[in-house]
Amino acid sequence: MNERRHNKMEARDWWGKLSYAQQATANGLTNVGYELAFVRGDDKDNLAVFKLDDNLITVDRDGDADLMPSIQIR
Repeated sequence: MNERRHNKMEARDWWGKLSYAQQATANGLTNVGYELAFVRGDDKDNLAVFKLDDNLITVDRDGDADLMPSIQIR
C-alpha cells in the first residue's frame, strides 16, 4: 500500500494554508478549545479540519463552518 503522507506538517504550516476567511473563523474555534488538525485539498480549494476531543468541525475556503461534517479521520 502506498502511503500518501510522506511527512508530518507542523501546526504553523497548516495555518499558512488557510485563507483569511478561514483564519477568522479559526480564531473563534481556537478560542473555545478547538485545534487545527489538518488542511485537506489544495491552495485554491481547501477544507480546514478542527478537532476538540471527538468533535470535528470543518471550515471551507469562504470561512463557513460545518458543525456536523460527514468525514472520517483515520
